Amino acid sequence: MLAVTDWAGEYGFRTPPIAGCIPISGLFDLRPFRYSWLQPKLLLTHDTINRQSPLFHVQNAPTHPPMLITLGGEESAEFHRQSAEFADAWRAAGGSAEVFDQPGRDHITAIEGLADPGSELCDAMTRFIGTV
Repeated sequence: MLAVTDWAGEYGFRTPPIAGCIPISGLFDLRPFRYSWLQPKLLLTHDTINRQSPLFHVQNAPTHPPMLITLGGEESAEFHRQSAEFADAWRAAGGSAEVFDQPGRDHITAIEGLADPGSELCDAMTRFIGTV
């Protein structure tokens, strides 16, 4: 949601504070949760889903900073679908987006590479940050 926020309009920033984004195992479309076992706890409404799903705000985002979207290669098909769909929407809106699958990682272990400067994740992030 940080990437689609109108920082100037909502908070008075003169320049956007976000130079680039690296979402890790992101949820970009909350619609599937409405039909999941979590719905009785989440109580998601149509309005909440639309307001809190970054995918639905891409076209209206005032800026489109570059993105490195990463997730575990062993995550569910839904995480892969959402990451690909968000990247496609981001590019269609004029931004750049790369999807980086981390081999052998899942939703929980996708962040473990952050603790290892020599990991594929840290290498990808370092390359990305060097371009921003």
